[in-house]
Amino acid sequence: TTVTAGFPLSITPGNVYTMDDIMNMSAEEADNFMKNIYIELVTGEEGQEIYTKFFRVISGESGAQGPYLFHCLAGKDRTGIAAALFLLAMGADRDTVYKDYMLSAGYVKEKYAQTVKERPGMAPMLTVKKEYIETALDTIDREYNDIYSYLRNQLGVDIEALQAIYLE
Repeated sequence: TTVTAGFPLSITPGNVYTMDDIMNMSAEEADNFMKNIYIELVTGEEGQEIYTKFFRVISGESGAQGPYLFHCLAGKDRTGIAAALFLLAMGADRDTVYKDYMLSAGYVKEKYAQTVKERPGMAPMLTVKKEYIETALDTIDREYNDIYSYLRNQLGVDIEALQAIYLE
């Protein structure tokens, strides 16, 4: 669940796989599984609806005033995309976004070290890989022309107004 200024904005990373299915995936299957989650987060109706609400909150449209905290359970996937979209809306380049996203790798590794040790099949779901965020952003470029078209047309973001708030 992503929570923004007291507003629960939950995105269910739902799928038809059971835990046994996930635990028995090969490394390649698990990577593809995670990439597909990232694609679904940016193209799926639920993800787009929640990211639209996220931008409404941080732009002040909800009436809430910052500062804002947003997070999710693992702290890398749904939140990673939200942070990437925000940074890109602010004019950051992709390399900056990738570096920011990868900062989570060390924290997530520490946080889930014991779980991965006990259940190695969970590692892909508890790992930060640049390829995951690249997959999401490449999908946005391919499906929606570019990040700015996606933000404006799919999420309804007024980029200039948002930049006026945060880049003053």
